[in-house]
Amino acid sequence: MSSELASITLQRLLDEGQFAVFELPVRTAFVQAIRTSNGSLLIELSRADPALEILLQRLGQVSTNELGFPKVVSDRGNDAACGEVVAQALAVLANSVGCENVCRVRTGTSKP
Repeated sequence: MSSELASITLQRLLDEGQFAVFELPVRTAFVQAIRTSNGSLLIELSRADPALEILLQRLGQVSTNELGFPKVVSDRGNDAACGEVVAQALAVLANSVGCENVCRVRTGTSKP
């Protein structure tokens, strides 16, 4: 996926709770982004990897979710940079799981 397409997808997440899941052919390899209440994006990866964590650090302080996978909350209005990181993370994930770097994107809204 190109960073331009990833950025466009992220920019369409306008309201709190809207999400996009970028899924690679291997079901355990994905990146998800969720719009937060203050307009930033929470980005979570499906795999812990030093190279992926370095990518996420471009967006802010990296921590782990309840499953132990890396996540970051971007600054508000930083969707273009988030798109670049999502696209690069998908390439790293595809390489690490040995699949083609093609993905489908699911979008929706999570209910509180």
